[in-house]
Amino acid sequence: MRLTILTTLAILATSVVAVAQTAAPAPFGPYAYEWASAQSPKKYALQGRGAYDGLAALPGGTWWRNEAMAKSLNLTADQQRKMDEVFLQYRIRLIDLNAALEKAEAMLEPFVEAVRPEDEAQMLAHIDRIAESRAELEKANARMLLGIRQVLTQDQWNQLRTDPKKYSVWRAKP
Repeated sequence: MRLTILTTLAILATSVVAVAQTAAPAPFGPYAYEWASAQSPKKYALQGRGAYDGLAALPGGTWWRNEAMAKSLNLTADQQRKMDEVFLQYRIRLIDLNAALEKAEAMLEPFVEAVRPEDEAQMLAHIDRIAESRAELEKANARMLLGIRQVLTQDQWNQLRTDPKKYSVWRAKP
């Protein structure tokens, strides 16, 4: 039974580590949306998911910088400035939290490579740290999305929610 649990944990941890190694740091600027769209959801994903699915109506990346999209939603220069402020406020925190998650995953990797019954307590402690790191990353991302959402008027929010496919294809232009 114990070996089965350890094997299951090893498989789970290996998949976690593999996912963690798939993306480079997010760019800041005109290509941020394209980058976020191509990456794993946990890496600087500027789109809602999980407990904050309502925020999923927000397009990814720095979409408010796209001139055509801003015009379509009637975003003011003040709204765009406020969204930039929210994004910048959370950007470094998200980078740090993502690094902490990657570090926690990397610390588990040696235990997964050579599963030994005597390492079970340490493996479980590392798995707990990974879960805590993910939770902190998700909370910071949700707070950022909420901050951006609060800048929008109700009409702008409704427009995004009623036609999300229209807005999910926007790309920031250089």
